[in-house]
Amino acid sequence: MSTPEKNPKGYAESSVMRRLADAPQRARGNPDEPPILLIHGMLDENVHFRHAARFLQALATKNFPYRLLVLPHERHSPRSEPEREYLEERLAQFLLKRLKPDALP
Repeated sequence: MSTPEKNPKGYAESSVMRRLADAPQRARGNPDEPPILLIHGMLDENVHFRHAARFLQALATKNFPYRLLVLPHERHSPRSEPEREYLEERLAQFLLKRLKPDALP
């Protein structure tokens, strides 16, 4: 996508902030599980936490439920096997709770 200065239209059209205004309060699936799981590696050189914080603030302002998973020692994606397994387990649990709540013990 290059940079926001070189591709302002691309950045504007792909912004999740822009789409948040039209997002429903609840998506299909388990109504007891928030529809959004935001995952952030605190050492990410590309996606700074201030961007995630702006998104979380926008969700809170809209009273939109979410879950946050912070990976304190990871970058954009986990590099160690234990961290990847941890992330995959959290993702699987989230998806099962959202889509098939009766599948979990």
